Amino acid sequence: MFDKFRDIEQKYSVEDIYYDNEQVWSYLRNTYFNSTIENISEDYTKETKEGLLTKLYRMIKQSLYGFRNWFGRYDYIFFSDSQERILVEGLYVDKSLEKIIETHGAQKCLMIETPVSQHKPIEKVSTKRIVSSTLLNLFLALLSRFILLFKSKQFTIDILEQLNQREEFLVDYQRIILQFNIRKYLYKIFFRLYHPKAIYINCYYGKQEIICAANELHIQTIEVQHGLIGKEHYAYNPYKKLEKKFFPNTLLTYGDYDKEIVSSNLLSPFSDVISVGSYGLELLKKTAIPPDLQNLVKQYQKTVSISTQYPVENELALFIKAVAERYSQYEFFFALRHFDKNYYKKFNMPSNVHLFYQEYTCYDILKSCDMHCTVYSTCAMESVSFNKKSILINIDEMASNLFADTKSKNIYIANNEKEFLEAMQRVFIAEENIYYTSDYEKNILKFIRRLEQSDR
Repeated sequence: MFDKFRDIEQKYSVEDIYYDNEQVWSYLRNTYFNSTIENISEDYTKETKEGLLTKLYRMIKQSLYGFRNWFGRYDYIFFSDSQERILVEGLYVDKSLEKIIETHGAQKCLMIETPVSQHKPIEKVSTKRIVSSTLLNLFLALLSRFILLFKSKQFTIDILEQLNQREEFLVDYQRIILQFNIRKYLYKIFFRLYHPKAIYINCYYGKQEIICAANELHIQTIEVQHGLIGKEHYAYNPYKKLEKKFFPNTLLTYGDYDKEIVSSNLLSPFSDVISVGSYGLELLKKTAIPPDLQNLVKQYQKTVSISTQYPVENELALFIKAVAERYSQYEFFFALRHFDKNYYKKFNMPSNVHLFYQEYTCYDILKSCDMHCTVYSTCAMESVSFNKKSILINIDEMASNLFADTKSKNIYIANNEKEFLEAMQRVFIAEENIYYTSDYEKNILKFIRRLEQSDR
């Protein structure tokens, strides 16, 4: 997957693709990369598709989430999603952004949250000035469609035409370019209404119209790392020079490991990379394992937690099924994120495979089990902090691409069942987690003071 995209970006002069004097490949590359990922959910999505009235009701309900908070003055606007929230002492806390909001002062900050499936109950959310992105996205979508009625799609870009034809992409780049420009223009109006000093985003790719709009208005843009970067992640390791206005001014990373990877790339569009640590990791160290889960896991002697990833969900499930059938002395606990238990019925898992969907978080299950397994999840890095080894199944060489240079003594790459069994039998070796900088609160306070001084 990463190899194919890298080859395409190196082969074609994508850096020379311009429309209306803007380098459009800086944001189009996200769509083209996603087109290299097999859509394994297509049939299941059709089976579980919402009816029109159900979908309309859900969107109206989401739009009203924290509605009154739209009416206020805020110095800082945050863009996140509900999947970032973990339960801490009865409240759902955003593990990437909550401490930053607290440090700036909650009354100065508005969070615009995208619901992944649904929002958490607002009375149980620690962020009090929060609204749903559904309302804003509905408004932007309606306006975009209206404006597109008067916009001509009659333009072609030769390189993209070649890319679509030769590499068999089905990307409607004209529509994406026009929509991007419309949404960027509308976000500029939005930011002029609110006058924020800075915006924070937990994941820049997919939100570049927001970043570009803010950058053109000289509003500070900051991304807070939310997951694995490594040497192969396409979004942080471009193979051609890209235009910086489509990227955050500042990237706050978990540690020096990712900071050095991004900073050492001569083509990197990130000019200011700062290592601060992970608030989420520090929170997770303090949270207790749900007693019922702990009691369940204690019944077994050898337990493995499984973190899934969408592009390789089927392959990972089939691999674990084969291992579980052969080694019945091990119990495997799946933390499902992208698909529910009904999707997994087709795999006919053996009795020593346990499936959990929303009952517990992947972190609850990781902390409960003896060891952890994934393909390339960030949980592989986090597991070391909980004294758990991680075994990475090297499906499509994604584990070796992203973790080939790991210096951890407790992260193993398994190319087959034999190597997987050997890794399961190894003991954990005490070490510091090389992926995370310590003293998060001190580091983030230092950054915020610098930011606020520059605003004066």
